[in-house]
Amino acid sequence: MTFLYFIAALGGIVLVAIVVNRLTGTRASYLDALALDAGERELWRDAAADFATLPRLGQAAVMSYPRLRRHTVVWTDRRVIVAQQVLLSSKRMLTHRLFFAAQASDAGAAQAAAAFAGGFYGRGFTTLGTRPSSGARW
Repeated sequence: MTFLYFIAALGGIVLVAIVVNRLTGTRASYLDALALDAGERELWRDAAADFATLPRLGQAAVMSYPRLRRHTVVWTDRRVIVAQQVLLSSKRMLTHRLFFAAQASDAGAAQAAAAFAGGFYGRGFTTLGTRPSSGARW
């Protein structure tokens, strides 16, 4: 009986996720279908990168994850795009887009970064704005 409750809970979670995605219009964005903007050029690509966002205040600055090197990072002259391999597939889905605030010509990127969860709902990936910092620590 406990197993049936577990399966029902999983089904409920999937159903809620489907409803939220339909209501917000969220679609998956894949790295294969990504087109660079006019005049944008790819500078560097790493198909086996470690990627983690570092929190700002009061949280750990160094974190470790059990499954590393699953991300593909594409660095262009205007943005950094991070994609992760989808479970049981060879496709890579976009998870983050970092744009350089000093070079931002895309007003939509700044609006998405200012939105709730970095514009994840409706875009399918988080958009983050970056700016240079004089006291950066690694």
